[in-house]
Amino acid sequence: MAEAVDADIYGGHWRKVNWDWVDTLVSMSQHMLDFMRPKLPDSLDVRVVPGGVDLDKWTLRREPGRG
Repeated sequence: MAEAVDADIYGGHWRKVNWDWVDTLVSMSQHMLDFMRPKLPDSLDVRVVPGGVDLDKWTLRREPGRG
């Protein structure tokens, strides 16, 4: 598994990867994967794992003296 982050994508570093060693590519945004997809092997499993926090699921506990 490998993660594609914006610096790797915009910098072109992903073009130097030996994709034979990677079975799954993960990114936090669909548009980044759409940009890369035409140059990636068809056999590569490509997935989006969105970043962020579901604010309806988690509550921020505020304590005195902490942020």
